[in-house]
Amino acid sequence: DIVLFCATRPAHVNLSELLVVPTDQATATQVSRRG
Repeated sequence: DIVLFCATRPAHVNLSELLVVPTDQATATQVSRRG
């Protein structure tokens, strides 16, 4: 999805940074997942 979004921006749009964060967090021993 992100690559398609970036590739289809008009020529006058400059994307300098892209931040992707998880919706669920995990530790070394435990994972919290939502339904």
